[in-house]
Amino acid sequence: MESHTVAVFDFQNDHVKGNAVPGAQVRYNTPAVCRNSPVTFPCMVEWMWPGSPVGDHSLTAMVRHVGELRQQLADIRAEAETRQVAISVVVVTPQTNIFSVVLGLRDGSIVTYDGHGGDPPYFVSLGDVKKDLTLVSYFYMGERSELPASHVIPQELALQALVDSLENEQPSLLIRWYGG
Repeated sequence: MESHTVAVFDFQNDHVKGNAVPGAQVRYNTPAVCRNSPVTFPCMVEWMWPGSPVGDHSLTAMVRHVGELRQQLADIRAEAETRQVAISVVVVTPQTNIFSVVLGLRDGSIVTYDGHGGDPPYFVSLGDVKKDLTLVSYFYMGERSELPASHVIPQELALQALVDSLENEQPSLLIRWYGG
């Protein structure tokens, strides 16, 4: 049997509060305020469509502010809907915090925190835990991935949490996170 230790992080103070039991949920009830912090931008946006030739490079865009980010994500989401696929879009902040958002799912989106420079800890959004038995499929950098449907949250909330995460250079307090 595989064992995982999940740590509960206090993102406001950036320190470990304690160890939780395997499979524990990280929850936050503290309201967060989204602010347009000019030091957070520009951010690099990166994605790759499934079926791209092996060795093909990912698509990238530099966004200079929240409006450009939202427009870029809307364009990618529209293309994902046209292609009838869900795709993960990676966003890297100037301080190399890595976030991603899955666009093109029927019931919402998934947000992840992929660490500072890709190093742990890693977190994924947490939605309705009753959906845990169903898997959702999407493409991450051209490769198929799956996560339990319990990680899907409403799309607009996912976008707000992504923007808040980028602006604060840490996982947003607007949503619940799972991981550690």
